[in-house]
Amino acid sequence: MSKPEDSRSIETRDQLIQAAIELFGLVGYDGTSTRAISSKAGASLGAIP
Repeated sequence: MSKPEDSRSIETRDQLIQAAIELFGLVGYDGTSTRAISSKAGASLGAIP
């Protein structure tokens, strides 16, 4: 059984998704790194599965 997500993890996920969308628009999919996404979102690199 999976554990329920807390509001902080949902917020972090949403910030990562938004950062990725913005970076994909700016530099494209191939030009975007997970490090850039996490940095833009203000999250740790480990937050990206």
